[in-house]
Amino acid sequence: MKRVLVLLAIISFYTNIMAQSKIIGKISDISDNKPMAGVSIYLPELNTGTYSNTEGNFELKKIPQGYFTVQFTFIGYESIVLQISNATQNLSLQMTPSEVKSPEVVITAGKYSSQHENAIQIMAINKEEILDDGAISLMEKLSNIPGVDMISKGNGITKPVIRGLSMTNILMLNNGIRMENYQFSANHPFVIEEYGIERIEVIKGPASLLYGSDAVGGVINVLPEKAAARNQILSDYNMQYHSNTQAYNTSAGIRGTIEDFSAGIRIGAKSHLDYTTGNAIVVPNSRLNSNNIKAQIAWNKTFGNFRFYFDQTNMKLGLTLAQSIALNPENIRKNEIWYQDLNNMLIASNNTFFMQNSKVVFNIAYMSNHRKLKGSDLTPVFTLADMKLSTFTSELKSIYTISKKFELSTGAQGFIKTNKNKEVPQMVVPNYSSIEISGFSLLQYGDEQNLNLQTGLRYDYKRIDVPEQTHLDKAIPELHKTYQNLSYSIGGTYHLAKYLLLRGNFASAYRNPNEAELTQNGIHGTRYEQGNADLISQKSYETDLSIHYHRNKMSVDIALFNNELRNYIFISPSSDSINGNVVYKYMQQNANIKGTELMVEFAPANFVHFALNYDYLYAKQADGKNLPFIPHSKFKPGITLKYKQLGKLHNLKFSISSVYAFAQNSPASYETPTAAYFLLNTGSEFSIHLKNSKLQLSIQINNLLDEAYTDHLSTLKELNYLNMGRNIVTAIKIPVNIDLKTL
Repeated sequence: MKRVLVLLAIISFYTNIMAQSKIIGKISDISDNKPMAGVSIYLPELNTGTYSNTEGNFELKKIPQGYFTVQFTFIGYESIVLQISNATQNLSLQMTPSEVKSPEVVITAGKYSSQHENAIQIMAINKEEILDDGAISLMEKLSNIPGVDMISKGNGITKPVIRGLSMTNILMLNNGIRMENYQFSANHPFVIEEYGIERIEVIKGPASLLYGSDAVGGVINVLPEKAAARNQILSDYNMQYHSNTQAYNTSAGIRGTIEDFSAGIRIGAKSHLDYTTGNAIVVPNSRLNSNNIKAQIAWNKTFGNFRFYFDQTNMKLGLTLAQSIALNPENIRKNEIWYQDLNNMLIASNNTFFMQNSKVVFNIAYMSNHRKLKGSDLTPVFTLADMKLSTFTSELKSIYTISKKFELSTGAQGFIKTNKNKEVPQMVVPNYSSIEISGFSLLQYGDEQNLNLQTGLRYDYKRIDVPEQTHLDKAIPELHKTYQNLSYSIGGTYHLAKYLLLRGNFASAYRNPNEAELTQNGIHGTRYEQGNADLISQKSYETDLSIHYHRNKMSVDIALFNNELRNYIFISPSSDSINGNVVYKYMQQNANIKGTELMVEFAPANFVHFALNYDYLYAKQADGKNLPFIPHSKFKPGITLKYKQLGKLHNLKFSISSVYAFAQNSPASYETPTAAYFLLNTGSEFSIHLKNSKLQLSIQINNLLDEAYTDHLSTLKELNYLNMGRNIVTAIKIPVNIDLKTL
């Protein structure tokens, strides 16, 4: 009898897990109650979705047990974000026309939720915004967000800056996986390409609670394009031409979903000549070449989702250095001397298991970053540096729905890193290994009164081991360091009125000294850098307060923040010199960064859209000195005219925008002041509908007036090279969609 009861219990358990149902519904326009066709209905946790038909009806099949986020989106309408379960059988929804951008579903805050539900503000830009602005690098595209900027050494070598923090203070994720590629230097860019991206989510401010070390200034999460709707095949071809660098960027991809199985692949390449400044000077060796392949497969069942992701990118980035200027011929594409040869590979497996009141997430990934520095015939050997960083990551997380109001997330993460050098003249970072283990818990609350709260705690342990080794007859002593840190956060959002949202958050964050800061002792780039084995963990305590007013024709976002940095790690020139080279040393001191950010959108009519952004930073060390790499304060107004149809042209847009960068007169000790500058940009885009597809065309002119200017965060400033002059970017996209149900 006992065995029978156990068997019945097991059968009952699996029946609950496997229980499924379909959700049906109808979507109409609130203004005239007419059905809406082509509305996107997407469930990110299930990696599946569909579209409403000509009568506004839709159907979602095989919904497992539990609560899930679903987003309804349609161009020109306010998005709807709902929490549904398989007990929800019939939905009747009405969408409201909106001329300003609606809050999206984001995942970087630890769960799938609307941007307005998170205690920390998450900015999101979608793939259309990523590809349409004519920027050369992914970091340049992100710099349109208030509070986000970039350090650049030409067009290919760029690093993000968020609220005045950069390098190892910023964490970048590729599909939720930490990117590890020697972030300590401005010359080491994140190796990732913009094609094949669904959207990018940016956390501005501390996020160590969710992501551990380095998430002090913020987090950038690059998310791959989502799967095609069930029984659909989507393909596209993209090409861009940049006039300034005579560049060709191409990308082609195909993805499809047949019942429970989906797959996709994308390949791309780009090639840029040396760029020309606003004063008609060609910047030698600023060329770049890259190629990329991305692939993903997924299997979606009622008991779980299983996804496999592969991303490999190779970049060859020219280095504009004093020793390379006279050696590089102009107007060639090939990287021949003084360049970085970078190869980054990511293999990831993301798995989610659905149970009645919980989800269990198990993710593993392997990332390899191989960096080579190529010299010239005048250097002792052609390959000056050759190092490979291998990282294995794992995560186990449980998301338990306590009730409709409470959700508890608990988990553990682990990271193993190894760095190996080949026998080459430069060894910027010695051979080492490190291991990091962490545990965290996050409690989230949300009620029908539009109050959302969240709080959490995290513990991290890290050990770094540098074995004794010799490089060019220089002995490198062994080093063993351990670090332990606690992170916490508390905050929430509250709707003061239907369209008025208040957000507040207090969070701590930390970053451990990286291996370069602990061990460096030699030439790096053009200066002698010396590490400090006595560095301790840097801590951050930030208070954020923001208010958001969102209506269908106007939105205003105002954010204030104050970041207290304890034991801030920075590099600075010292009074010492070695072989005639000034020694730059890593030091620590308390610091403070505070600032404000403003975003305004206004659409007085459905064909016109105004926008403006503004940001301001105050950044000082405790001794009153200025922090390095603090960007200009910038004011960015713009206007866009939109027409649904003009003759045979569909979705026609004309835009004009500008950037006024105020003078940066607060440089760090080894920087110089930078003058103000003004840029004007303009562009147009439209589509032509063909029989079975459509042709999308755009033209963007950046720096229309061919302004001769220098940005404060350009590291070419010390060589007296200005930023890029006028650049006309033409782009074409040819999408082809096949609905298998009609075949």
